[in-house]
Amino acid sequence: QNNMSMELTRQALLQMPEFGIEELVLLAWGAACSSASSRIFASIQDEISRRMRLPDAISQFSRRTARIPSLLAITWACRFGGQLTEDLRLAISHFFAKQGAALDAASRHPRQQATIPDICHRHQTFMPGEPQIVLDLPDRFVILKPP
Repeated sequence: QNNMSMELTRQALLQMPEFGIEELVLLAWGAACSSASSRIFASIQDEISRRMRLPDAISQFSRRTARIPSLLAITWACRFGGQLTEDLRLAISHFFAKQGAALDAASRHPRQQATIPDICHRHQTFMPGEPQIVLDLPDRFVILKPP
């Protein structure tokens, strides 16, 4: 059975660039629920990070609503497996902060523009009435968005 697991890992690593986001979710959860090596987690996270660095990453991941929950599922699976890297956590946090800012920009009048503060600058003083991150966990964060 160990040889089968090694062969499945080898095949997944070879084909990973061709996997869709949903297939990467299944692979991440399969790895999290088995005794998969850290190599498979590293490869999944590297692939997601690579895709998120593409110029049109926000539109690619946001185009279909299923992709945003898929990013969360991969994050949760890697965290569940004890293999979530700080690089992926930060990349996904930045992605969601940008996504939130884009949604805010689309739903407000130009004079009412408010943006979610950059999560790297969390210790700055926030303006009352502005969105802010109030809880930052390794696999999620909570944003307070006053009316």
